[in-house]
Amino acid sequence: KIKKMAENAEYVGVALVVCVSIYEILPNLPNSRKDAEAMAHNFARCRYKVFSCLDGSKKDLVAKRNEFCEYIGEHQSQRVFFFYAGHGITHGINHYMLFKEYASDDKNCSFSENFNGHLYKYSYEVEKLIKEIRKYEVNDGAERAIVIFLDCCRKKPLIYRDSEPSGVNMIQKNEPG
Repeated sequence: KIKKMAENAEYVGVALVVCVSIYEILPNLPNSRKDAEAMAHNFARCRYKVFSCLDGSKKDLVAKRNEFCEYIGEHQSQRVFFFYAGHGITHGINHYMLFKEYASDDKNCSFSENFNGHLYKYSYEVEKLIKEIRKYEVNDGAERAIVIFLDCCRKKPLIYRDSEPSGVNMIQKNEPG
């Protein structure tokens, strides 16, 4: 009876799971895909509506992000989870997820003269994702919990700065392993 109720129940939240495990120049990260698949599976088991973008390009992520955000707006989702596994970089105070096409002068994502143009073309800013999610307000003054889990190594910890009341929880990994 409990299993049948769980199958018929509405989703309790929504999750977007993204990974990039294969890169054109940066070292490949085979565990990123395994981690993302495990997260997607566990979210589904916990009755989350799951959107996945596994080893896609930035264009693929933007398309999946649009579906994810539209679902949030249409269904007034109050529990929102985003998971990313892959390479990441911090530039100034901004944090970026790197996609397979990203290339730098060396395999440690160093800054080069062409860095800014290349960074914006082949990465996605974490803060931009949060703003996209927040565009869809929850009715009746309910609060939305947003959890961002970044499984990517960066030299600087991600610090989310926001003028609005938070509701955003950041979980991150700064060291390999």
